[in-house]
Amino acid sequence: KGLGGSGEAMSGAGLAWRNATRRRGRSLATVSMLACGVFLIVAINAFRHDPGEGAEKVESGTGGYAFFGTTVLPVVHDLNDDDFDLRDKYGLADADLSEVEFVQMRMRGGDEASCLNLNKPQAPPLLGVKSEVFAKRGAFTFKREKEKDRGWAALDEETKKGDVPVVIDDAVAMWVLKVGIGDYIDYVDERGEEFRLVVVGTLDSSVLQGFVVMSEKNMLERFPSISGYRAFLIDVGSGADRAAAVKKVLLEESDLPRDFGIDLTGTTKRLAMFGAVEATYMTIFGVLGGLGLVLGCVGLGLVVLRNVLERRGELALMRSLGYTKGRLRRLILGEHVLLLLLGMGCGVVAAVLAVGPVLNGGGKGVPVGTIGWLLVGILVSGLFWTVGATVGAVRGKLIRALRHE
Repeated sequence: KGLGGSGEAMSGAGLAWRNATRRRGRSLATVSMLACGVFLIVAINAFRHDPGEGAEKVESGTGGYAFFGTTVLPVVHDLNDDDFDLRDKYGLADADLSEVEFVQMRMRGGDEASCLNLNKPQAPPLLGVKSEVFAKRGAFTFKREKEKDRGWAALDEETKKGDVPVVIDDAVAMWVLKVGIGDYIDYVDERGEEFRLVVVGTLDSSVLQGFVVMSEKNMLERFPSISGYRAFLIDVGSGADRAAAVKKVLLEESDLPRDFGIDLTGTTKRLAMFGAVEATYMTIFGVLGGLGLVLGCVGLGLVVLRNVLERRGELALMRSLGYTKGRLRRLILGEHVLLLLLGMGCGVVAAVLAVGPVLNGGGKGVPVGTIGWLLVGILVSGLFWTVGATVGAVRGKLIRALRHE
């Protein structure tokens, strides 16, 4: 044991901490670099999520539907009708379609309004839905609402001055259309008359992204010439293998591709497509965080080398007083492992404080396992550089350094 400044015995940990704080500027620079890198890595990965996770749930971004489809020509009949002749007319009499449910929506084209469009659309596409169908199913999750717990019923409410209530994907509302709850979007109907769309709710990352959703009744009032349905959500029923069988029947055996030009996309694939931009930005910032960590870990190794080289005389004196080389290595490692753990701890705490309120307010589930493995990798990398620098620094005969003391 060594002696503290007041004469008391100092433990190895106390001596390590005293040495670690000797060059404060150098130590703070290392801790800061590590903390910044860890903060970026943890904070960014906290927002990563798998679009396929929980996709079967009705409150998820898929609404519990397996496919989203659009047609070139409108379908004027109800595809859910049990009439055999009608279903046979569309080629839907196959037994594999017995549990299939179609949600048919009227669609009016417009400028691309999803996160795939970096420009602000002037006339976003409209989607007319039967709100009671989604309300009964409990489909999708509202992130923000003008009136709490109103949900899809808000689309059918009367508004002042003939404004039309609409629902938009939350990310589109915030970053593409730049509107919030209660804001208005100017629009022109097919008669050339201007009217306003009032945002009454936003959805949490759904397959309806890219559309401004209104009730079918309001759409027909403003655009009466829109006949039939050109957008579909398809529930394939229970069974893990039913999706592939249903898709094969609809695209290869029914008359929908030939007569109406139907195009089907898996809902999880559609969500992943919309999340590609977000994932790209996360990857960019993740790389920056990784670069910070690399610099921090390498910097920690350089700090070890410089500190030990400056203290070779001191270490030689300790060696002559009976300290073994192994004990000296443990002492040096203890000093710099403290810096490594302090940097990582500061980064993790800052990340939790930064993203905690957002995640508690309806964010996706945090990938704790992934973040845990990343932190383990960072710790192992930091220890590798620290151990390597320590072994290299105390190599050789320290006794020669006593001649300069």
